[in-house]
Amino acid sequence: MAKWEYKVLKTGLYSADDLEQVLPALGQEGWELIGEVPVYSAGTAMIFKRPAKVVRKSVARKPKTKPKRDWRHPSEGGQAIKST
Repeated sequence: MAKWEYKVLKTGLYSADDLEQVLPALGQEGWELIGEVPVYSAGTAMIFKRPAKVVRKSVARKPKTKPKRDWRHPSEGGQAIKST
């Protein structure tokens, strides 16, 4: 199933000249106008949608870990620690 992302543009905040510049830019970014809704405080809200960008899931890599050190005494089965 397709995933979408949405954008709301309140037209009362823009002049007609501003909208003539904003709308083509949104179209170039893949936004499609799907509806208008009256908004009390801002005139009209224009609702846009576009397909959501697919984010590749990275393959989880096993973290590099140091081998566990055996701290037991050699008499108890641990390895002797060599000094350098």
